[in-house]
Order: sequence, then C-alpha cells, then structure tokens
Amino acid sequence: YIEVYMKNIKDLLASKAVSSRRSDAGDKRLRIRQSPQGVWVENATVNYVSSEEELLAVLAKGNRARSVAETMMNESSSRSHAIVIVTLGQLDVQTQKKTGSTLFLVDLAGSEKVRKSK
Repeated sequence: YIEVYMKNIKDLLASKAVSSRRSDAGDKRLRIRQSPQGVWVENATVNYVSSEEELLAVLAKGNRARSVAETMMNESSSRSHAIVIVTLGQLDVQTQKKTGSTLFLVDLAGSEKVRKSK
C-alpha cells in the first residue's frame, strides 16, 4: 500500500517511515521498477493474508497513514494518490495447479483545491 504525495512515494504499511526521499530512507528507498513480469515498487512492504478480515485490517492500517486534510467540501479529503496491489493465489490441492490474479486498486487525490474550499 503506497501513497504518492507531492512527487514522493511513501510506504503506508512500513513500521518505520520509508519513502522515495533519500534522506528519509537511506538504502531502503522506494523505487518504481518494471520488468516483463510487470510493475512493482522496490522495498515496499508485502503482507500475506489468508482471509477477508486480515486483508481489511491491512487496508485500514494503510488508510490511517494517508495524508488527508479537512476542507469545506470534505472533512477528510485525501491529499494524495494511493495504490494497493493485491495478488490473489489459489492452489488446487488435488492437481497442484496454481491460479492467480493481480488487482491494482487506485484512489486518486481529492480534486478540490484547499485554498478555494476553506
């Protein structure tokens, strides 16, 4: 679960602040990477869950770390873009066949300007 805010990438699930800024993260900086297998964010936190409840708890933790600001139009307007990558996997125990899919969940920042909506 990452946030893009003012051209900086932040890991919303990291126990310590991890971002794309060199001064914040040292060698653990977040970097966008691409290969023939897809796009990912290097050094972003990965959580393995096995139930809907566990997934919702991870999403709630990330939501609490997001950058928000109150405006006249919205009491908790997101000030950032957020991206969650959910990879689903299933194993057929009889055939040992694996299937899966990847979901990219994207929440774009609120469009209202803070100074115009105060």
